Amino acid sequence: MRVWIDTDIGTNVDDEFCLAYVARSPTLELVGVSTVFGNVELRRRIAASLLQLTDQKIPVFPGQNNPELFEKHTAAISPDFPTSLLPEKTEKEKKEKPAINRLTGQMAGHEGAVWLGTRREEILSQETIPGNLTKLCESFRAAAPDVLLSIGPLSNIALIGRDLQSHPSQLPMPRLMIMGGNIGPLPDGRKAEWNLQCDPVAAQQALHFFSPNIFIHPYDLTCNLRLFEEDLNRLIRGNPLCAMLARSARHWRTSPPIPGRSVPHAVLLHDLVPALALTHSHLLRYDKTRIIIQNDGTCALENGATNSRLATRFMARTGRKILLDTLLAPLSPS
Repeated sequence: MRVWIDTDIGTNVDDEFCLAYVARSPTLELVGVSTVFGNVELRRRIAASLLQLTDQKIPVFPGQNNPELFEKHTAAISPDFPTSLLPEKTEKEKKEKPAINRLTGQMAGHEGAVWLGTRREEILSQETIPGNLTKLCESFRAAAPDVLLSIGPLSNIALIGRDLQSHPSQLPMPRLMIMGGNIGPLPDGRKAEWNLQCDPVAAQQALHFFSPNIFIHPYDLTCNLRLFEEDLNRLIRGNPLCAMLARSARHWRTSPPIPGRSVPHAVLLHDLVPALALTHSHLLRYDKTRIIIQNDGTCALENGATNSRLATRFMARTGRKILLDTLLAPLSPS
């Protein structure tokens, strides 16, 4: 199975574990990676540094840095795209820049500290620019993945969806696996899950382009998968990739808080759940449903034609064992 991962790697450690798991899985072929949100070039370097330890040459492309860019392209997306999905701006919002935690690519400041040795002041002071988006889309079509695994804000996903619809004869729409959204209340009091909150317009567009071949893994389900100190002790004694992942997880636990979250961070592996679904589908149960993404990034279920499958059950303990066994397996000789 050919897989492309779109990630905001570097902020939360679960992106790193997801990337490593897919790259190491004997049943998956990682054909490309794109980075999204904030300093996408720094995120590209983090992903490339991790992939070097897998002894695989996987191309990594920087993508959308700022979800605000999507409002400029909406009219060209599709003749039948419902423009009513665009969030209306208040008079105050029209005069001010968008809130940093929603429509601008926010960096926490610890990204790259373990993998690249970057300093907090350097990360927070750097200007962010988007990657070559034309090259990203062309490379995605050339890679022809069966699955698009989305583990960050969905800005690149909507971009890719629009591009695929404009080249319908070149590549069928891949299956879209999303880590994001929430059906129940979030434990930290937030209304919306991070990936959807950061670019709700792109999330709405992704539903439009990829429906009904969409599998959604909500935050409230993926919270069940986590690593404990004994797991990190095993990883630190493993191969170089495992040791770096353990170091990064420990650094993450003591990093300054991201807005809306507190320290110490738990090592929750949200992004691993859709990846595990690709290799061990028996771990999950899906219900066909119709999901609507509101303008603030919150999700609602409604009656009507099915547009996605929602994960409603996950065997977290078994998934944790599979992850560790896969990562700790001996690396193939170069």
